Amino acid sequence: MYFPTLLAALAVAVLPAAVSAQTATGANHQIIVGMNGTVTYTPASITAAMGDTVTFVFVHGNHTVTQSTFATPCIYAQNATAGTAGFQSGFQPVAANQTLVPSVTMMVNTTAPIWFYCQQGTHCEQGMVGAINAVESSAKSYEAFKALAMAGGMGAASTNTMSGSGSMTSAAAAPSKTSGGMTKVARNAGAMLVAVGVVVAVLL
Repeated sequence: MYFPTLLAALAVAVLPAAVSAQTATGANHQIIVGMNGTVTYTPASITAAMGDTVTFVFVHGNHTVTQSTFATPCIYAQNATAGTAGFQSGFQPVAANQTLVPSVTMMVNTTAPIWFYCQQGTHCEQGMVGAINAVESSAKSYEAFKALAMAGGMGAASTNTMSGSGSMTSAAAAPSKTSGGMTKVARNAGAMLVAVGVVVAVLL
């Protein structure tokens, strides 16, 4: 299934806290990676139902979206726990003046919390982490996860990246499923238009 998304520019840098669009099978949530040159995911924590999709849009810098665990925020889940799979976007370099930017769309297939971080350098230790379905009233909240990361979690580099070099893969074409709570739906290496890091519309 392909979820075309239109990104355009405004004269001012205004970004909705979360952009969600209803699809035939569930909501699509957008997370902006590297907004305005920052080491951030925006928004960093979202709530998504099973069957919803999450699209990570890489707008600046060279970042990843790599699944980890709450206990080891800056270590790829697949490296931290034997037999555990985890999603991994691979590095997505985007130049400062680039207008076509990559995106990765994943489908949520669990109600359990999903944790992720950026593998680039010390980005994780700087607080570049995110969560899906974190229970904010519990000890394992997003803020607690971020605090653990910034306390010095050491990330382990990984060469396990999503296959493909920019081709779009539809959900109907038997997407690869991980045991980490996410299913890869699509990868797009340059069909999203962005300028000054501002999302102003979603077109489905």
